[in-house]
Amino acid sequence: MIYHISVGMKKPNICKKKVYFPLRKTILRAELLSRIHHGQMGVFEPDAKPVDNAMKRIFIQEPLVSLTREEVWLLREQTRAQVEDAYTHFIGLANNLQKYRVRDTHESPTREASREDMLRVLSDGRAYGTMEMIEEKAVGGVGTYGSRSLEGYGGIDVASHAEKQFEIKKRPIRVLDVGSCTAQMLYELKQLMGNKVETHALVPNDEPHCNVDSYHLLVAEQMPESFRGYFDVIVSNMAIEYMLYAHHVLHNITEALAPGGVSELVGYGMGAPSWFRFNQQGRVHKGKFIETLDRYLGDVTENGLFAFIVGLKKRITPDGNFNLDDLKKNIERGMSGSDALVKSILAWCKEMARIEKSADYEVEIVNGNLMDGIPMPSHTLIRRK
Repeated sequence: MIYHISVGMKKPNICKKKVYFPLRKTILRAELLSRIHHGQMGVFEPDAKPVDNAMKRIFIQEPLVSLTREEVWLLREQTRAQVEDAYTHFIGLANNLQKYRVRDTHESPTREASREDMLRVLSDGRAYGTMEMIEEKAVGGVGTYGSRSLEGYGGIDVASHAEKQFEIKKRPIRVLDVGSCTAQMLYELKQLMGNKVETHALVPNDEPHCNVDSYHLLVAEQMPESFRGYFDVIVSNMAIEYMLYAHHVLHNITEALAPGGVSELVGYGMGAPSWFRFNQQGRVHKGKFIETLDRYLGDVTENGLFAFIVGLKKRITPDGNFNLDDLKKNIERGMSGSDALVKSILAWCKEMARIEKSADYEVEIVNGNLMDGIPMPSHTLIRRK
């Protein structure tokens, strides 16, 4: 069983106006699948080599947006932890299959897990998204994470965006899902629209996934130069808040949009680094992370960002009265301390302000919320002219 990914290590080959991204074999699940297929159970030991190889392929040499050395270092630290967690997770499943029971749907009764069930979970994104493997005497399953359908994609009508783009451009529409998990949405979009769309998934981990045209093992903070102006539709649902530098993700997305393209982004905490709230590795490097944000932000109240935040708050809470001095104090309090969350939100807002000022883009804040008294867009629509 062969899996391929596009890693963006090189510029795409251009042939007859079609762009083909280089394909590489994935490495985190291939050996496990092979061994399980041949009946070799309970013999897997964690190995750093597959993780090292994955890291070499995830991080590219020609990034679309340049990051500082410190930012790249922290991003590598985070990504390696994620890749190791995924690898260890699959090894644990394979080594402890006898401890698991499985059910095919939420309503069906459980039964003993088999080798065939393990193969399905590790290789089929649809199975990974619908079939639960429940460890005995434990709560919860391992197979239902991150599976989002086309219909339930956070209020984003991806099919409508793609259809409108197709009516204008009369060619296959390139759709990128940033943080696609099992890529169920893209699979269903392809089933619906066929050759009208070219589907692209982007994730840092080699997880079981549905069939897509291109599966990119990359971090969204460092998309490849070959993505520049390539995608007609870019969407993300409840994923950006789990990324380290959300403002750099936003910058990459706008650079990757084709002329006339559209991006729609949804997430309660976009700009808020959930990874730092839940991951011990994040707390270890929190000080360095804050230093990089401070350098990016500069003086929030004097560089035009404060005016943008005031306008954003009026858009998010049009009927609410607020005191400008209180808002300024909230921002200054977050900036002066070690509040990585507030600084990340402000960095997201600064990047959003830069895009809104650009003559190349139109920005619509569909919805937003307040976090620590500071407004944050939670549903954003960006169109490239």
